[in-house]
Amino acid sequence: MTSRTALTSIFIFLAFIPIMGQSSVWKVTKKNKTIYLGGTIHILREQDFPFPAEFDQAYNNAEVLVFEANIKSMQDPAMATKMMQAAVYGGDTTLQTMLSETAYHSLENAFKEVGMQIAIFNKMRVSMTVMSLTALKFQQMGMSAVGVDMYYLDKALEEGKKVEYLESVEKQINLLTHMGDGYEDSFVFYSLEDINQADTLLESMIFAWRTGESASSEEIIQEMKSEYPVLYQDLLVNRNNEWMKSLKKFLKSKEVELVLVGDLHLYGEDGLLKQLEQNGYLVEQF
Repeated sequence: MTSRTALTSIFIFLAFIPIMGQSSVWKVTKKNKTIYLGGTIHILREQDFPFPAEFDQAYNNAEVLVFEANIKSMQDPAMATKMMQAAVYGGDTTLQTMLSETAYHSLENAFKEVGMQIAIFNKMRVSMTVMSLTALKFQQMGMSAVGVDMYYLDKALEEGKKVEYLESVEKQINLLTHMGDGYEDSFVFYSLEDINQADTLLESMIFAWRTGESASSEEIIQEMKSEYPVLYQDLLVNRNNEWMKSLKKFLKSKEVELVLVGDLHLYGEDGLLKQLEQNGYLVEQF
């Protein structure tokens, strides 16, 4: 089996219960209080709509929609400027100075394959350069910027539903711009390996998301933990632990919440589903 380091997966999704279910929506209850927890993919293809019916059912049952962060705020020019400032190197540091000659030329060839010149990205941080390449590849594959999160955020705002967020956009920007720091070459090589098999990987991930099948996500999480323990800790473990504090508050409130997070946050020994079970909550596939 070819290695899947989860780097591409992070850009798509950004309780080990190994069963085939109806969807990636879970009902969590304790003492007559309910929340819904839905796994998401951040970008999708036109053929991936409509979503599994369980998502709309949970949305209709919920009074509050909870997202990872306010992704619509990136449309604000001030926030976009902040993102760009964080995405580039200062001083004399460039993409070329941060990478070995082999890694740089591998990345250069990958950009040529999608019709771009790497020189455009020479001041951009390694993580953001890789994300730009991934976005170009996805665009060629017919992927849209509208995924589960944006669809339901737009719907909730249009219908006047209460909306909350688990973390700030600034925190997400910091995480994304510093991925791979300290191991830039290996980050590039493994990312390119994932990008080269993006078609197969995406089909597998979208199938797992639609059906609530956890094995594929478990595999990705384990490889991420093994290959990139720092990234695993920063992007999954630390955030899951922080988000659990919010989930516990939601499970004491009078309102019913639908919490939507990247699919990879649900599974694994440090996943939200496992943590909820360990804290005594009843977790059922919806």
